[in-house]
Amino acid sequence: MNKGATIFFIVFLSILALVLTFGFIFLLTGNFNFNIGMRGLGVGYSDTLVESKEFDEAEEINIKTDVIDVFVEHSETDKIVVEIYSEELQDHKIELVDNKLNVEAKTKNKVSFFFFAKSSKVVVKLPSNYDKKVFVNVETGDINVSDFESADFDIYTRTGDIKVGKLNYIKTDSDTGDVKIDSSKTVDVKSNTGDLRVGTVDYLTVKGRTGDVNVDTINNKVDIQHTTGDVRIERANITEDSYITNTTGDVKISSLVGAYVESSVKTGDTKINNNDRKAEYTINIKTTTGDIRVN
Repeated sequence: MNKGATIFFIVFLSILALVLTFGFIFLLTGNFNFNIGMRGLGVGYSDTLVESKEFDEAEEINIKTDVIDVFVEHSETDKIVVEIYSEELQDHKIELVDNKLNVEAKTKNKVSFFFFAKSSKVVVKLPSNYDKKVFVNVETGDINVSDFESADFDIYTRTGDIKVGKLNYIKTDSDTGDVKIDSSKTVDVKSNTGDLRVGTVDYLTVKGRTGDVNVDTINNKVDIQHTTGDVRIERANITEDSYITNTTGDVKISSLVGAYVESSVKTGDTKINNNDRKAEYTINIKTTTGDIRVN
């Protein structure tokens, strides 16, 4: 047997073993969803519309999915529109109860190894001036939110990226995945693994374990408790006492206005330029292992 044939045979057996393993798990549990053939292969989303509903208003919106991406976009009218696209949906619900809109979608319990399978998605379209509360809970999937400068969003995902535009308030809780926020008056982020990118924010609260934190502008207060990764802030205009604690990683503020810096480093260097002892407010920066740089 030549070398090429040997490699092909080994790859074939490896794939077969993987298929059999996941198939065995599925047979035992009856509750397993594994899908190869993701959007990364350029297949895209399903264009099969399962259901579409329209509503005049809702005081609160709750969106819950398992392995389905969620898009919150602008409506072309003053109505609220909910659309579910899927080729493998097991169950779904779109209902308005006590002026609360509940949207749920769940895929079929199956093993899928088709490289050209299309992904499911839930699309919720809101008027651009929507100013109520939106809750999004996704087990595994990405969440994308357009600009809603008057709305409050509370987002959870176990595995997936979160990308939002300009909001009034945003709270996120994710186990694995990156978070990108264009701007918001208040940002409250909890993350186990993943990078955080924030544009402009007034109040920023971060509790993170692993990943870098990058912020363009803070206009009021920052409270960051971080374990592993660098913290970089381009501009910080501080009007309340603030805190940054990092276990392993550098902390850098390129431009600080309005606060005196109190710093503490166990292993690393500290360089603070033009530290204003007469400032009304204090920003306390602590690292265990890492450098601190403030200008």
